[in-house]
Amino acid sequence: MRQEPQQNLRGGRWLAVAIAAATALLLTPGVGQAQFGGERYQIGVQLRLFEQLWESKTDEAGRKRTIEPLNRAFRSFFGGRPAEVARALFDARHALVSDQPPDPATLWAESLAIEPVKRLIDPTEPIRFRVRPFFTGKLAAPDAVTVGWTWFNPDSKQTLPGKDTPLGKLPAEIELPKPANEQVQASTTDCELLVRIAAGGKKLIERKMIVSVAPRLTKRLATLRGIADEPPAAMPSLEQATLQGHVAVLAALAEGQERESDYPAARLLREAEELARVVQQGGEYFNATRAGQTWLMVPTQASPTVVRLLVPASVAQQPKQAVPLLVALHGAGGSENLFFEGYGNGVIVRECEKRGWLLVAPRGPQFLGSPPVEEIIDTLAKRYPVDPKRIYLVGHSMGAGQALALSQKSPGRYAGVAALGGAGATAKLDVYRTLPLFVGTGKEDFVAVKGARGLASRLDQLGARFSYREYADIEHMMIVPAALPDLFRFFENPPAAK
Repeated sequence: MRQEPQQNLRGGRWLAVAIAAATALLLTPGVGQAQFGGERYQIGVQLRLFEQLWESKTDEAGRKRTIEPLNRAFRSFFGGRPAEVARALFDARHALVSDQPPDPATLWAESLAIEPVKRLIDPTEPIRFRVRPFFTGKLAAPDAVTVGWTWFNPDSKQTLPGKDTPLGKLPAEIELPKPANEQVQASTTDCELLVRIAAGGKKLIERKMIVSVAPRLTKRLATLRGIADEPPAAMPSLEQATLQGHVAVLAALAEGQERESDYPAARLLREAEELARVVQQGGEYFNATRAGQTWLMVPTQASPTVVRLLVPASVAQQPKQAVPLLVALHGAGGSENLFFEGYGNGVIVRECEKRGWLLVAPRGPQFLGSPPVEEIIDTLAKRYPVDPKRIYLVGHSMGAGQALALSQKSPGRYAGVAALGGAGATAKLDVYRTLPLFVGTGKEDFVAVKGARGLASRLDQLGARFSYREYADIEHMMIVPAALPDLFRFFENPPAAK
């Protein structure tokens, strides 16, 4: 999503201006997602599939084989070449399990983009999905290609299976029959659409996605928009700002605009309607009794900031017991979704849930600066039981530089800081004589390893309260899941001040 320059390949500063013109639309939410959301979504599909397999495969040789394609994906992303990013991520996934070239038929199927025409529909509308080339290049389609699908409504337990039929010329658009079940017609539900591609009767790939169904959708959105657009007396409340954010996302999904992830639009619609009632009554909706994940628009002095928040079940059960808060700052080109769905298949979410820590991931600025972390913390602390003595920062890549800058500006606010795959602000390193700092980098990270080593050397000379780790056979992206176990141990048992 939004991004700023990263460190140079050889330890200086990377000239972001050279890539800004090529990538600004591709990587920026709001502007770029309307035009390039489909490309971002397909990159996300390949990234999630890779990370899910990485999590289950611990073969050392396979992980070593991923270094080259992952580095290639990184370069392609910042070169504004989304199709090449997706191909490199597939190559990395294949490298985990084989040192041989992929089967041509499977490679061709993997190169397809499969997406719903609309992700939020009224039950009177048809459910349609499209299949189109994405990174096919000169790949030849195999013989006897078919497409099949299964649509499942979890509320009614109704399943609509579709027989495999010839795919035909691409791009293709497939329309599913309308479900006749009255319960389906009345429910507001996030349904699952599973699409499979086969050749000669052999299944090549399956893709699962969300298609949300909401009766009276147009009228409900119009009602919500009217409430959301009412001007507040002063700065909007957390509820009104979030309502505005939800309505914007829902309207885009209903119009067929693609987003980078599978948003649970039906759940967001139900939440928006509850928010609307609360806004009209001047009440409070968001608090520690509501367990789970959600997106918030946090009002700040500049403008509302999108964040994704986790409230563990244990916090909701004891909503007045103070708990740690972990603020996670994504890397360049990322978003608030990256720590929740990427960076090791969202492993940081599971770790915070297990420990009973609140987790918040803000959407960062486009190129320079940091998200308004202090304002976000202050707002959340009014609603959630944040322990002011246990607030932690973790950042990856660009986010690592932001974490360093924020902690050097206000060291007394944080109990620990982690910089993964990045360095950055070093003007006030003396704060780390008392503030614990964890620095982690992959030995194969051509972007950050030199800067991280230099930072560690300076910290060592200062006698700082820090820990430095380099991870073998790890490049820029996978440093987060590689380092997280050490990071949590460091936060929970920081080294003593020297």
